[in-house]
Amino acid sequence: MRQLGSGSRRFASVELTDDDLLEAFRRHDPRSWNLFLTRYAGRIIGQLRALGLDRDDAMDCFVFVCERLAEDQFRRLRQVRATGQRGELVPWLRRVVKHSAIDWGWTRHGRRRLFRSVSELSELDQRVFQLHFWAGLGPASMLETLRTEGRHELGIEQIFEALERVLECLDAGQRWRLLSQLAGRRSMSRLGDEGSGLTPGWEPTSAEPDPEQRVLGAEQHRLLERALGELPSRERLILRLRYDDGLSLPEIAKLIGLGLTTVKAALRKGRESLRATLEES
Repeated sequence: MRQLGSGSRRFASVELTDDDLLEAFRRHDPRSWNLFLTRYAGRIIGQLRALGLDRDDAMDCFVFVCERLAEDQFRRLRQVRATGQRGELVPWLRRVVKHSAIDWGWTRHGRRRLFRSVSELSELDQRVFQLHFWAGLGPASMLETLRTEGRHELGIEQIFEALERVLECLDAGQRWRLLSQLAGRRSMSRLGDEGSGLTPGWEPTSAEPDPEQRVLGAEQHRLLERALGELPSRERLILRLRYDDGLSLPEIAKLIGLGLTTVKAALRKGRESLRATLEES
């Protein structure tokens, strides 16, 4: 690894790999952001134009992407652990720009507003709400997406816990509305489905394919489906009714004729079994 220059030596003149650049972010080197922009600003703007944005919108969205990357002292860049096969940030950055562009569209056009109860939840819970109800992603896809956004510490159990908090803060009318919108734009996804994503009021018109993300998503889908298939039928049914159909725990208990305590225990046991199976994979 090339060492960063010091003293009068210009940082931008040092020939660094992207792995070196990421290490500079992890050390909080103040010069790393300028080098990142020098290297990738043109590529980011080019991708935004390819997504169908005109020049002005592309520049506005570029600012949004930069603000997102700069959040929490460049947390996303500091937490990247692997670059592409040629030591480049391009595959990771392509995914981040695409997701950020969709979020920018939601923010700009105001077609998506969080319920007040959801807006009072944590940042993670709000993001899970967006990915599940607005983007139509299942737990496996949400986990992969959040990891590309820098949340490498998350596991499938944290996704289920966040979904629980989201579902608990919604009333019956809100759940019905959200699930009706979801079903109206695609067939209801199942727990293991990756989903193709919904049109969230605004979506890039020509998003470039991302083979790496599709491979990762397919693997998450395969593992989750296998884990679900190994569950007892009752636990599998309760998991699907809770996270696919968004039913409350009392509604599930009434529907399948079990006590509320039994439903809670089965849900907890099913989630623990899923986590154990996925961790062994």
